[in-house]
Amino acid sequence: MLLQAPLSQTPQDEKRLLVEGGERGQRLPFWTTLPGKLALLLVTLTVICFLYLRAPVRGEDDPEAEVILYRPGNTTVETPSGEQPPHPLDFQPNKPDVVKYLKNDLVKDRYVEGFDIESRDLCPESGSNLKVLILVSTGRENYGKRMAIRHTWGHYAHRKDISLGFLIGRGRHPASDSKIQEEQQVHGDIILGRFVDTYANLTLKTTAMLEWSTTFCPEARYLFKADDDVFVNVPRILELTQEKKAETRAIFGRLFLRWQTPRDSGFKHYVSPQEYAPSILPDYVHGPGYLITGDIKRDLYEMALSTPFFLLEDCFFTGFIATAIGARKIGVDASFELQDKACKLRSDMWIVAKTPPQLFDLYKRHLEGRVTCYGGEYGRYGRYGRRP
Repeated sequence: MLLQAPLSQTPQDEKRLLVEGGERGQRLPFWTTLPGKLALLLVTLTVICFLYLRAPVRGEDDPEAEVILYRPGNTTVETPSGEQPPHPLDFQPNKPDVVKYLKNDLVKDRYVEGFDIESRDLCPESGSNLKVLILVSTGRENYGKRMAIRHTWGHYAHRKDISLGFLIGRGRHPASDSKIQEEQQVHGDIILGRFVDTYANLTLKTTAMLEWSTTFCPEARYLFKADDDVFVNVPRILELTQEKKAETRAIFGRLFLRWQTPRDSGFKHYVSPQEYAPSILPDYVHGPGYLITGDIKRDLYEMALSTPFFLLEDCFFTGFIATAIGARKIGVDASFELQDKACKLRSDMWIVAKTPPQLFDLYKRHLEGRVTCYGGEYGRYGRYGRRP
């Protein structure tokens, strides 16, 4: 029997077989067809949009997770979507009893008093000759930032009426303190508290700052709290202490009014309704730098110990606690970014400098600037341009 040769296939036949799944009659998977590809594209776009909308919003002024609700000058921004927790109709965020709305364990239940490194020599004679005690809140690993401060604006600590110290916490392992001990032996300006040095413990770090200044430097006329990523305008601070020398029981800094409580759990500043139910925070002074009159240091410290813990350090001390003890909050100039305006540079109490090079640049410009400013509340370091 002769075998019959297969009929030759035309291009149309091959295309038909391809669409139908080949000679075996199997169809191609749905996702390889045109309707399937369109469906896959729609699903992909839906997932991308969902992830985008869920991503945390970063503040333009601070690329390192600064909450957009805290952007200076913007008091109308709304809290992220979600139901606002209820609070009493008569709730007043700037009344002394605002602390009763904090629900947490007390600060004294988390805080261990005392210091592993005291550096009490930073404040001779209990600070009676000091105009300003400057304590810098710094991370253990930020040795480069501390050195940049020592070589720039920190040199003002060579004056007899100014003292500068760096406050840090313990490491997670005792062996990690060896480098801190070595740094202390060289510079003698480290204060080591008895809390673990983490972001979540910033409130404890400022508590330690107040304890140290109350214990070893009670006579200092002013305490300036600074972060290690700011340029501190020491001449401006000294000038401010003269302008406002009649002020008592006060805190000076960049004032934030009626800021909404951050409710987005994606933010590191998130505050749960269980910790604090009201949607409005008390007016407070922003944390990178603020000046405290010496007559309220002990009151702030003692009131903080007996108050429920709150994550937002600056709002806790200059908002809740300052309000509870009847301290005034007075707004002054400060900047979240480098600016080329010479007069603004001279009027700002502090300016954010995220890196040591930025700090050295600010220091150089500050020393070399020869623009004379005039007028307004800030005297010759005012904000109103060059003298004609």
